Amino acid sequence: MEMDDRLAVFDWARLEDAYGDATDIPELLRALRFGADPQRSAELLTDRLVHQGFMVYSAAVAAAPILADMTLDVAVPVRVAVVQLIGRLAREARAADPVLPERADWERMWRQQLPRLVDLLSDDDVEVRRMAPGVFAASSDQDSHLGRLLTAAEHEPDEATLLGELIAAADLLPDVSADAREAAVARVSAMASSGSAQVRMGIALVLRQVRPVEATTLLAALSAPDAALWAQTWCVPSGDRMLIEWVEGRLGDDRGPRRDLGLGLLTSKHAAARRSGLGVLTRLAAGWRSSAADLRTAAFAALDDADQGMRQQALFALAVVRSPENAARDRLAALAGQRTGGFEHLALTWALARSGDARCVPHLLTALRRDDFGFPHHQVYEATVSQRTLPSLDEILLEATAWSDRLLPDVAERLTAVGPGLARRALLTAVIGWGPAARSVLPVLLEGLQLPDPGLEIVALAAIGADSSEVPVALLRSAFDRALVLPSADRVKLIRAYAVLSGNRDPVQAELPDPASGERWSASALHLVGALGPQGAVYADRLEPYLSATAEWLVIGAATSHWELTGRSEVGGRALTRLIADIADGRPAFPADLLALRRLDQMGYMDPTLTGVLRFLVETDARATGPAADWHDMDLDSALAGTAGQMLTRGNQSGER
Repeated sequence: MEMDDRLAVFDWARLEDAYGDATDIPELLRALRFGADPQRSAELLTDRLVHQGFMVYSAAVAAAPILADMTLDVAVPVRVAVVQLIGRLAREARAADPVLPERADWERMWRQQLPRLVDLLSDDDVEVRRMAPGVFAASSDQDSHLGRLLTAAEHEPDEATLLGELIAAADLLPDVSADAREAAVARVSAMASSGSAQVRMGIALVLRQVRPVEATTLLAALSAPDAALWAQTWCVPSGDRMLIEWVEGRLGDDRGPRRDLGLGLLTSKHAAARRSGLGVLTRLAAGWRSSAADLRTAAFAALDDADQGMRQQALFALAVVRSPENAARDRLAALAGQRTGGFEHLALTWALARSGDARCVPHLLTALRRDDFGFPHHQVYEATVSQRTLPSLDEILLEATAWSDRLLPDVAERLTAVGPGLARRALLTAVIGWGPAARSVLPVLLEGLQLPDPGLEIVALAAIGADSSEVPVALLRSAFDRALVLPSADRVKLIRAYAVLSGNRDPVQAELPDPASGERWSASALHLVGALGPQGAVYADRLEPYLSATAEWLVIGAATSHWELTGRSEVGGRALTRLIADIADGRPAFPADLLALRRLDQMGYMDPTLTGVLRFLVETDARATGPAADWHDMDLDSALAGTAGQMLTRGNQSGER
């Protein structure tokens, strides 16, 4: 059947790709064979049919048989790209949610098409052979195709193709029958005595599916990686660092090999490998608390590395995991004294502040006195905890809360001198975080009430404990009215702060639905009503339906306000406990969970379920946040564990009394 006839079988307007209806797909398929720029057409098809992955589009199910035909047609000018595309489609379909109806359609189609593609493993075109294993890595008949992959590997002269065949075999091995697995392990083990270091690593990754792997084989290949060779395969992105991260990813949760891999790479003569080794240890520390000690030791040693990028990563890592050892902090302070600015000086100041060392203060004062006030975000040379920038000044100042009294005069001076903008927001954020310890900035905050956007000044005045006797009512009201209408206003914080400062609860009432109406409450209303205190107890019953909601923000607002209105913790405490209970089952924690935990702590609530969650947060080695996306997540995990520990201690003391 000619291509046009095959394309006419489908009503492409009723099929979907990543951008909507699939009416453009037929022309892109034709262009692979007959177009002026078939490579571009292959890229566009990949974008339309694969896009961000983990999906099966109905257009992909329809297009796949036509693409399969093209992989076997030597006249197709981009046959390699077509083989690569159909392999990606198959792997994404296998990874997609099984409940998708398109996935079932794909499985039926793929069982018919895949046997036709076996000859790709022995194709005359080596570039086709290099991409072909990726087609079978998502096989629907794992036993037979695993055998075919290993047979091809045993006779393959091209090393890149051989590596791809081994990795495809590794992907299939967990799903084959016991007999097929045993036979495959025997065949792969027989290959292990020969081949390059890269091939031996590929074999180790296959065997890892059935038995532990030691890092020595991996290090032999990765201490001087042949990234160009691996980049020719179907499975590995290009670049030394990407290859190492890919191998680390294949190790999954095997902490021992990953730790040995990171430590081993630190001894490489190649700076890129050393940086990757520190990255491995940093990612381990992002997933497990106990791994932070390894990272601290390695990062401290790396401060003497000849490579600047390595030193920068080390400084970032030391700040992330904190350095409690006096010798390490002395070294950080000495290095900070040798710097006058830039990335390293900022990183050292941050590291000292996070380590609880007062020697950060002179460096923060220097920053506050500079004409070019404020720290820009600084790029980290290599990936660390996936957070590539150092924090802004307010985040560092908040780390230095213990020395706010020494920093406040300069903060106040700069607040006086600097107008609206990011620098002022940073300073006010620090003041809000310091709370009552920052009362000395009261006159400056009062002056700030005359600015066009005094929202943060109002919140800061409430945070430092100012009251109506210290804040002129007319000035406060005028500032509040200006701030509340701005799109950037945080209405909940602003209205609560105004109510605290003025004693006027009218703005709170204005946000609430009429008690006699059946109007649904907004999240803002749920968080604000508690500011009425006991005089708003009439609203308590209206909050209870929201305590069983699934949205965390609604539950936290309703539970907190119910407690503020009634003075009773049981109703809200049970709701907040339900909200966080599944953390102990492995659900990653988020910032809302910390807020819920702190509310529970304020309420003084405790029950057996909550006690179990608290013990989990304190005792687990795996970070409750899951593998940290950035250093903020590691801090969140520490805050969760610290709060949980304090709650358990207070609970035990209360029980003793």
